[in-house]
Amino acid sequence: MGEFFWKEYPECDREYVRWYPCNVGKMSESEHMKKEPYVFYVHLPFCNNVCSCCLYNKQNTEGELLENYLTAIKNEILLYSKIPSVMNAEFVAGYIGGGTPTALSEEQLSDLLDFIKEHLNIKDSAPITVETTPVDITLEKAKMLLAHGVNRVSVGVQSFDNELLKRIGRTHTSQKAVETIHMLRSAGFKEINIDLMYALPGDSMEAWKKTLDQMDELNVESVSLYYYIQLPESRLTTRIQQGRVPACPDEQEAEQLYLYGIQYLLEKEYVAVSPNDFGKDGKTGEDKWNKEGAVSFWIDEEKGYKAAMAYTMDRTSYISHCWYHNGPMLAFGSGAYGYMNNHIYFNQPSIQTYIDKTNNGHLPVVMGAEVNLDEQIRRNMILAVKLLCIRRQDFIDHYGIDIGMYFKKEIDILIEQGLVELTEEKLIITFPKGWKYIDNISKMFYSEKNYRLPQPAPTNTNLIKYLIG
Repeated sequence: MGEFFWKEYPECDREYVRWYPCNVGKMSESEHMKKEPYVFYVHLPFCNNVCSCCLYNKQNTEGELLENYLTAIKNEILLYSKIPSVMNAEFVAGYIGGGTPTALSEEQLSDLLDFIKEHLNIKDSAPITVETTPVDITLEKAKMLLAHGVNRVSVGVQSFDNELLKRIGRTHTSQKAVETIHMLRSAGFKEINIDLMYALPGDSMEAWKKTLDQMDELNVESVSLYYYIQLPESRLTTRIQQGRVPACPDEQEAEQLYLYGIQYLLEKEYVAVSPNDFGKDGKTGEDKWNKEGAVSFWIDEEKGYKAAMAYTMDRTSYISHCWYHNGPMLAFGSGAYGYMNNHIYFNQPSIQTYIDKTNNGHLPVVMGAEVNLDEQIRRNMILAVKLLCIRRQDFIDHYGIDIGMYFKKEIDILIEQGLVELTEEKLIITFPKGWKYIDNISKMFYSEKNYRLPQPAPTNTNLIKYLIG
């Protein structure tokens, strides 16, 4: 029979090709709709206090705009929940950010979480994070979050220096931050993260050391370090230019603060997950992580510094799903961006336009791009290197390519610059030099079409508004 439908040149094959691949077999009625792991992100761009340093797309929680927004975001969730690929997805992690999600009332936040659980198939053990400030979380809200399956909270402490907090417009004190961490612990949270910023206006090594010491005393499970970027059009920049607030440390001073911070954490047996994120289980270092199946590797064996591969731990499944596995992320809210079906997409940044469009039954996507195979590989590489280590076999299994060959030119340059090391098994970001230049390393893998293009950041909407008119 094979000769009937397959002819070799110069014979003319008359079978009209309309279908590929041909090696099909028996399949159940629902096999093509089997569950695929997803993560979700919910963007709530509202704060009870908008800091003087902030240029992002945030609104005050007062007024009816917030209620209208919550109706719209539920409508967006409902629209997506009816799409077959989402209906059959299993959500393995979630993140609720902003803004300040806990700026919502207990009733508003509870209602939204109920709606999410009702319309998305969330895995029972999924790690779900909610962002908060020290002043926007109460014991009642904390217990409500736990009851709704939120098992991790990230607290925007930024500093334990009261003067530095005032300069950036934060309304909490160092003492309030400490009390909040203790309150979250008493409520039952076993995963608490603290965000800290360095190179704040008038920051110093002395102040930074005190902040790190205070953070360590609280014995939280993880800490994230962020470089404070002075936004040129913010109110704070105007005050600095007027001489009313001290200037931020220069680039060299900021680098010294960062290097001290990461070495401080590693000396305290925190384990790195990225150049900015560190964690440990109480005072037992990485022991619990290892029992959970975490795979660690040396970043400086002589000093005893280690990093953990994020994709081997449930607690970091959100970031590893998005960055290491290049997995689909469904994003809800004005200015949010997501990635699904090999497309990156951005939601309408104007809150009122987002509300109008979603409440009229339309998805609020305003721009995006299809990601072809080469760009999928590059996107995966660009994000995965931020997790410090990539197993070559993982890219072979996923794409059928070896990164050492596919990116030979780029990796050779990075090796020459002392930013990465390539072994038979792994690509490793060098410590500490590569950590400092992590985003330079990421951008090395941009395609020619994306070279030097700025990111259409979902929080700073100026570029998006310019692109969509």
